Amino acid sequence: GQTESGYNGKLSDTTGMVPETELRQIAFKDNKLTFEFDFAQSGSSTLIRMELLLDQGTLKGLWFDPDGNSGTIELTLQK
Repeated sequence: GQTESGYNGKLSDTTGMVPETELRQIAFKDNKLTFEFDFAQSGSSTLIRMELLLDQGTLKGLWFDPDGNSGTIELTLQK
């Protein structure tokens, strides 16, 4: 959703593997959404940065972690 200070959002996983996570540094410009979040896994947490393009309600793009790993991802917007 949009707030006075910009955008806010939460990320969750349909399989329930990922706990609902607050998104930070959200920016949306020219149909491109960028944000970051802490991905908690087995007791530690990793900062993940996402760069996604909005296409008819679906977000498609890449994720990056601090170790230089990346991969493709597809998310569906929940209204």
